[in-house]
Amino acid sequence: MVAPVRRGEAAGTIWDELDLDPANPVWVIPAHRSKSGAPQEVPLSDLAVDLLKSLPRFAGDYVFSANGGRAPIKGFGKFKDTIDKRIAELAPPGFKDWRFHDLRRTVRTNLSTLGVSPFIGELIIGHAQKGVHRIYDLHRYTAEKRDGLERWASKLRSIIEPPPANVVDIKAGRAV
Repeated sequence: MVAPVRRGEAAGTIWDELDLDPANPVWVIPAHRSKSGAPQEVPLSDLAVDLLKSLPRFAGDYVFSANGGRAPIKGFGKFKDTIDKRIAELAPPGFKDWRFHDLRRTVRTNLSTLGVSPFIGELIIGHAQKGVHRIYDLHRYTAEKRDGLERWASKLRSIIEPPPANVVDIKAGRAV
């Protein structure tokens, strides 16, 4: 998960919500699909932009669709069953049951390990500011959220595309 949004927010994405301009790529989830009832601006990492650009463009508006873009993807229970079967084949013994929502928790936890402040981490996962911040702080923290999502994308990339065995992290003095 490159952007830790809610399942329904991602599933309902239409192409017009995405601005893939390399200078400022962003996805704006409209208020009617956002849990908070307000538009949610999600800065897109380079990895997210690459992924989105690699997707097929259907005749319909929906980015994630099983019927040519005419309707958003659904049937998450079937997807989870398929993933669960694959996990049963590959995961180590004792792998615990999981839910799609656990992906958001994984991203949020890793944002902390990557040095992203808790305040920015909460904004990244779409939690609204609370208390006096909500009233007086109108800054959107776009650059800070983008930095956090780039850090997460870099972590994901290191997992899916690990460096060659002969690469050494000079600061740590060990193989990467």
